[in-house]
Amino acid sequence: MANSPPKFWLRFFRWYCHPDYLEDLEGDLLERFESRVEEKSLRSAKWNFVKDVIRLFRPGIIRPLIGNKKLNNYSLLIHNLRLTLRIISKDRLHSVINFAGLAIGFAAFLFIFQYVRFEKGFDSFHENNADLYRINYQYFHDNELQRSLATSPPRLASFIKEQFPEVESVVRVHSYEGGDLTIGSENRVFRENNILFADPAFFNMFSFPLLEGDTQSCLEEVRTMVITESASKKYFGDQSPLGKTVAVDGSDALYTITGVLADPPVNSHLQFDVLISYKTLNWWYEGDAENSWYWHNFHTYILLNPKVDLSNFEVKLASAFKKARGEINEKKAIDQHFYLQPLGEIHFDSGLENILYPEKQADRLTLNFLLAIGYFIICIAWVNYINLTTARSIKRAKEVGIKKTLGLLKKQLVVQFMIESFAMNLVAAILAIILVVSGHNFLTNLVGTSFNISYLLNSDFWSTSIAFILAGALISGGYPAFVLSAYKPVKVLKGSLASKGSGAWLRRVLVVFQFAISVGLIISTAFIFLQLDYMKSKDIGFNANDLLIVRGPNELEGEEDYAKQKLFANELSNYSKISKVTVSSAVPGEVINDPVNFSRYEEANMETFSFDFINVSFNYFETFEIELLAGRGFNPQIESDHQAIVLNEAAVRLLGFDSTDLAIGEKVLLNDKYQRTIIGVAESVNQLSSKYAVAPMAYDLDENASFYYVIRYSDAAQHTLNQSQKIFERFYPNDPFDFFFLDEYYNRQYVSEYNLSHMITFFSSLAIFIACLGLLGLASYNTLRRTREIGIRKVLGATVKNVVYMLSKEFLLLTVIANLITWPLVYWLVGRWLNNFASRIEINFSVFLISGLSVVVLALFTITSLTLKAAQSNPVHALRNE
Repeated sequence: MANSPPKFWLRFFRWYCHPDYLEDLEGDLLERFESRVEEKSLRSAKWNFVKDVIRLFRPGIIRPLIGNKKLNNYSLLIHNLRLTLRIISKDRLHSVINFAGLAIGFAAFLFIFQYVRFEKGFDSFHENNADLYRINYQYFHDNELQRSLATSPPRLASFIKEQFPEVESVVRVHSYEGGDLTIGSENRVFRENNILFADPAFFNMFSFPLLEGDTQSCLEEVRTMVITESASKKYFGDQSPLGKTVAVDGSDALYTITGVLADPPVNSHLQFDVLISYKTLNWWYEGDAENSWYWHNFHTYILLNPKVDLSNFEVKLASAFKKARGEINEKKAIDQHFYLQPLGEIHFDSGLENILYPEKQADRLTLNFLLAIGYFIICIAWVNYINLTTARSIKRAKEVGIKKTLGLLKKQLVVQFMIESFAMNLVAAILAIILVVSGHNFLTNLVGTSFNISYLLNSDFWSTSIAFILAGALISGGYPAFVLSAYKPVKVLKGSLASKGSGAWLRRVLVVFQFAISVGLIISTAFIFLQLDYMKSKDIGFNANDLLIVRGPNELEGEEDYAKQKLFANELSNYSKISKVTVSSAVPGEVINDPVNFSRYEEANMETFSFDFINVSFNYFETFEIELLAGRGFNPQIESDHQAIVLNEAAVRLLGFDSTDLAIGEKVLLNDKYQRTIIGVAESVNQLSSKYAVAPMAYDLDENASFYYVIRYSDAAQHTLNQSQKIFERFYPNDPFDFFFLDEYYNRQYVSEYNLSHMITFFSSLAIFIACLGLLGLASYNTLRRTREIGIRKVLGATVKNVVYMLSKEFLLLTVIANLITWPLVYWLVGRWLNNFASRIEINFSVFLISGLSVVVLALFTITSLTLKAAQSNPVHALRNE
């Protein structure tokens, strides 16, 4: 018919409409359609017909999804929820185990997930972070890598600007530690350990919001600086610092504050309190901070055009650099290479030297391992739920059989069990969030990172939480729901199901899975602690104990200042508790940002090597208790020692000397112009942690070396500290007394590893605890299922020992299988992790045996706590109904 309604929409209506209403409603729809055709038009009538069909698509008219029975879905939902509460209250042991496992599992996973996300999100807040790179430097000799640095020469920045138009911006950053800032006319002095020099484009490249000042000009002029909001409050209180002047290191030249910026976010690898214009640094060093190819301690960042291919750019950079420096490098038989590191990768430990804040570097492999623990914990919790729910199938079988006999469909039973699962996961998730909030301070102290609890308000946190609640309900409830709903009523009511141990194979697999993870976590944690203990106890070439370090004035000018320094050191030496005093420009545990180029003083051999370089005074080696392998240290009675040098063993070997003795008396060149005679070879000291290879080191005599007074005391550390402070304040009344103990300062390099190891230990213990909870529930079920068997065996003469062995042997066998499965994988993973350390332990198989045995003992203890009670029970109680 030409005037008929749209066929698709009529069929759609007939498909969804409840059969009881279909005839009446369809008649009304057709009648209205015909009247609209007469009154208006066919097109209008068809359009209104579609709207009517859509309006009628509502709950009261839609046909039921399950059959045509008149069921009240709301009432059924309420009934299922009540049934869930009844089951939870009736079977308290299994309910508590499920709630505890799921809640602890959710809480652990959510915290680990957010922590790892925080660590992996370093520097992601910068607007152009995807196109930002740091240029790292590699130094080769005879095709062998000698040094790999996170820094590069200052000339590289202007070289890139000149040669590569595809680079949109270049910024150099230079670290300057231990500056004294004198504020205003009050002459208040602050020791500032977090100072950076930066190019004017710093704020255009990085997204650090400026609260006061102009981003385009604040770092443009010589002797201008920008300070953070925290520094502003510390120096000036609530006053605006703009335009105020500050003296740096006692200099007569004043620095103008041109801006205030918000404190850098915690997840930024650039941390600072003061930014000084780069032109100031170049002014200090009379142009060397602009033109030098040999000063390798500048962090160079570039903003690359998004369309540029990174690998092609690196090839072009290498080619252009070789063209510019090739002849000079070939003469020195060296090869220099630059490569780009994405900004998001800088936070992760890559074995580079000269990085900013090495103690804050994260290890990607360890973070991934930690995240895997989080997934394992939540999986173990879900496995517990699946195991305990299917194991309790005997107790629920009669319920299923009766409901099916009374006409309940399989789909309705599935819905019932899924509602139970969803309710359990929802309540557990709520408890987990409460645990995370209440334990936030404990957990952040555990990881040593102060990321804010505000992540609980983050949409990602809630989307993750909701996703895991739903996933948990589907994963942990899906299998039991389909298993239970599939029971045949006839078999259930005849009692034939109870003897078969339904789903036993799956439970065995899941138990093996749980304990394989537990064994792996115990072994991994053991190796982490062994490696850290090895690094801490390893001979690092000096004695860090009983050393007090006092920072001295940064700038010493004229004979008067030098004489005062010697008098101060002599005054300290006169104190009975102090045995040795020396002065140096750096101490172990500190990144040395000023490597120096060395070569042997021979015309035929002009090979150049980069060494770490420290200015030291007399008594340096005696104070640090560094052994001299050949020659001697600096002697105040020998005037020529001012033209002498002491090298460490690594430097002597790199220069090509056949032995340490043969190096004594030989001459070397510093930066191709300063001649020195080698008078001693010192044992190689781990300037940084033993995670890094020992660097070649040179010790140059400078009686006026400033920055650190090194004080070795015999005992009474606090008394020595108080006495040193009194003497310091008498000699330097206008300078802050800044000190630290070297052992604490040096060991701070291991803080991140220790924090991660403590966190891994804590969450590994949680995983094992949850696994034992599940084993406890399964042992309870197993004992219940075999109650009659136990009674019969005891009547026939079985002892308590026999019964305990019978109930335990299966679980013990499963834990042994778990050990054998997990050992090869853990061996490979631990080996990969240990390869990150220059000094590492060997993999000892006794750790595997002890860890595996401990899990077996733990499982045996968990099982025995239940089976012993069943084995000692009176068999009459088990058989009285037979």
